[in-house]
Amino acid sequence: MVMFSLTLLPVSGTFAQPVWVTGTPSVASTDAWSITVNYGLDREGTVYIIVFNFNNTSVLTSSYVRTRALSSPSGTVVATAVSFSEERRYCVKRLELYLMF
Repeated sequence: MVMFSLTLLPVSGTFAQPVWVTGTPSVASTDAWSITVNYGLDREGTVYIIVFNFNNTSVLTSSYVRTRALSSPSGTVVATAVSFSEERRYCVKRLELYLMF
């Protein structure tokens, strides 16, 4: 079984804070090499994702999550992604992350 911690950070292009669509973010499925994540925002924005290979309970700053998501996986970070939400409101997106060990 793979232990991991998933951190998602929404960032909006406007001054209003984005709100997660009900039921998201959520992990739809996992296997030995990938994680499928569902997420949605109520407005346009950017979601920064980092996945750790352990249950990370640390409080992470938004700048740390953004910086790590923009860089390649390394060390205890086994997957990263940056996703831009579209103009369609309240849509849930699915992203499959492939783990690097």
